[in-house]
Amino acid sequence: MDKITCTPTVEGIDKAEKELQKLGFESREKFGQKTLISNIAIKKFFNRSKFIQFDTFKKICQELNLNWKEIAEEEDKESIINYLNNLNSQENENIETEIETVVTLQNNTDKENQSLNQVINLEISHHFADKWELAEKLLSETENFIDRKLLKGIDLSDTSLKNADLKEADLRYSNLYNADLSGANLIKSNLVHANFKNANLKKADLSYSSLRYVNLIRVNLRQANLTRVHLSNANLTKADLRSANLSCADLRYTKLTDINLSGANLSNASLSGVNLSGVDLSGANLSDADLSNANLTNANLSGANLSKANLSKANLKGADLSKTGLNFSNFRDTNLKDVNFSEAYMICANLKGANLKNANLSEAQLIRANLSKADLKNTNLIDANLNGANFSGAKKKFAHFQVDSEIKQPLPEDSIAI
Repeated sequence: MDKITCTPTVEGIDKAEKELQKLGFESREKFGQKTLISNIAIKKFFNRSKFIQFDTFKKICQELNLNWKEIAEEEDKESIINYLNNLNSQENENIETEIETVVTLQNNTDKENQSLNQVINLEISHHFADKWELAEKLLSETENFIDRKLLKGIDLSDTSLKNADLKEADLRYSNLYNADLSGANLIKSNLVHANFKNANLKKADLSYSSLRYVNLIRVNLRQANLTRVHLSNANLTKADLRSANLSCADLRYTKLTDINLSGANLSNASLSGVNLSGVDLSGANLSDADLSNANLTNANLSGANLSKANLSKANLKGADLSKTGLNFSNFRDTNLKDVNFSEAYMICANLKGANLKNANLSEAQLIRANLSKADLKNTNLIDANLNGANFSGAKKKFAHFQVDSEIKQPLPEDSIAI
């Protein structure tokens, strides 16, 4: 039995409320201040949460002059008694001390012994610690209070770690479901296989961290710093990454379904082969990003910066790239059917062999662009700037060009530039 939990009965809560009044406490908050029990733990006790650690439950009962056995749910009481009976006599005598030392800073005047005890307590916490108490300790300003290298597999779900300093923490396989980590410092942390589902990481700094195989479903990562993070094989379904910094991030093999990346910085990011179908990337910075073989069908890239980006052999069918910066970008052998490139800047862009059927390139800047061997069937090039563009070997039948305010359709097959 790794963790001992206990839930009070409805009648037990009534008794606890009466004892609070008898002892002269004006509020539960005052009770917590007096007994040094966290407000979160007290709230969970009076709300009959099923996740109250036994040591905390028992301490609250003791402070209220109540017998924990008389107010605990029958099923929980039986489980705890059976557990305690299975321990040898030595463990029975010391069980309370062992549990309480998990999250309690011992009043030891010897600093060296105190530091050693803190490390030992943390190791025990993987089995017995009250996660809300532990969260409070992690937020403590006491220097070196907890060794963040020993947090692997810890359960911190539903806890508040706002602005916590978790730099270089080892949180592999940890459970941070629904936790508040907004503004937290997680620089160079190891978060492999951690669960952050529904967590709040707004403005958190995760730069240089490893997030491989991490569950980031519905996570709030707005304005978060994810510079040079490893996100390969992570699940970011429905995550909010608006205005996040993902420069030089590795997102290969990452699940990005229904993600919001509008205004995000993805410059130099590795996105080869990823599925960004229907994703909002409007206003995003994707300069020098690797999007080769990526699926960007129906994606919104309007106003984005993709200068020098590699989109070779990608699928952008139906995508919106209007008013997008695409100078020197690589679209070689890319599917650009039905794409909206209106008013896009595509100076020196490489579109060799690209499928541009039904694409809208009206008013686009295609100066010195390479459209050789491209398929331009029904492509709209009206008012596009084609100075120095290369159309050698392009399929221009039924393409729409405008010359001297007149649409000319099609161009002669030997035409190279307009």
